[in-house]
Amino acid sequence: MPMSDDPLEFVPVSKEEARKAFVGEKKPAPGTKNGTGDRHDQAAAGVSDQARAWLESLPFSVRPLALADKYPHIANRLAQLWKQPRQCDVYFESLLVDERGGRQGFAQSVALELVTLKTHYQTVVYPLNRSVWDGNRF
Repeated sequence: MPMSDDPLEFVPVSKEEARKAFVGEKKPAPGTKNGTGDRHDQAAAGVSDQARAWLESLPFSVRPLALADKYPHIANRLAQLWKQPRQCDVYFESLLVDERGGRQGFAQSVALELVTLKTHYQTVVYPLNRSVWDGNRF
């Protein structure tokens, strides 16, 4: 796409609108309401407060915004398991490895976010060089 010399236009937004955009929360489309069965409406309403706080606590480079948007239940579960290394590792594996066969899998953007997040988790948050002497941490 050719670059233009036209200046960028900025639209003023409230601090709350900027926060929602930053963590991937969307407003329902005009004329719709959450709970109508539309997948996007459910996704927008489905990220828990715990998951929002967890997303905001992550470095931006590993923040899984597409995941939270398309699969809020997965973001909610990761937020719950984040401080439980063994359970979180198992959950990451269940998301990334098809053990049931024939599953469609995630869109490339979501799969990449999951791999990036898992790598961050296992190298920075709870490095994989854990031992049995780490006690209940895993």
